[in-house]
Amino acid sequence: MPTVFITGGGGIIGPGMIREFSAAGYDVAASFNRSRERTEDALCAAREAHGVKTLSVQGDNGKVEDILRMFREVKETFGAIDCMVNNAGMTFSTDLLTATEEDFNRGVHVDFRGTFFCMQQAAKNMIEYGKKGVIINITSNHQTVTFHKAMLYAASKAAIDRMTKSASVELAPYGIRVVDIVPGYTQVPGFNEEHAGEEWYQTIVSKIPLGRYAVGDEIARAAVFLAGEGAGIITGASLYMDGGAQNVTGVPG
Repeated sequence: MPTVFITGGGGIIGPGMIREFSAAGYDVAASFNRSRERTEDALCAAREAHGVKTLSVQGDNGKVEDILRMFREVKETFGAIDCMVNNAGMTFSTDLLTATEEDFNRGVHVDFRGTFFCMQQAAKNMIEYGKKGVIINITSNHQTVTFHKAMLYAASKAAIDRMTKSASVELAPYGIRVVDIVPGYTQVPGFNEEHAGEEWYQTIVSKIPLGRYAVGDEIARAAVFLAGEGAGIITGASLYMDGGAQNVTGVPG
């Protein structure tokens, strides 16, 4: 079976990634920092439903030593990685005049630096085992759309997009593809229906052309497609999954 390593297994998108990749026949490793229960519940369900092999690893993507250890643990269990999904990240608000060094580091350490070193380690694993693998980076439409009080968050996501494109060129000689998925507002299944009647929710969705948030499982299914042979010519590309929000102005940040 092919193997996928998903960071941020307990976040909004992570459990859907575990479900969809296991349903597609992948053995699944998933990392968590604080969301152990949510990650391990999703992995347990994947084992029971699809008979795949799973592994949970704990680590802080803001710490390079944790990233190196997590990749060692995945290698010890599975050997080669066929697909790596950089899903771990942080959402936060800051503005230019009041942002602190701590605010700055929050985005740099997890979103920017963490994604870089995960890409590096995934690529080294794939090259070592001769795998023409796929690295998928989860970013945000903040990388191109200007939202209020999102300067540092947007900058970190824009950095991921540029790293994706540069890495796709560097790794092409090895047959390794690198792509990013660009969500907008995303929530767990049922969130859209639960909050449909609330004013703040209506204010947001009224500005999104498709009129709703995305759900994690939709993004996960796109990731499975991008990892597969049907997407074999796709690299260095950005797949926007924000209901068209990047094409309009006035979507609340």
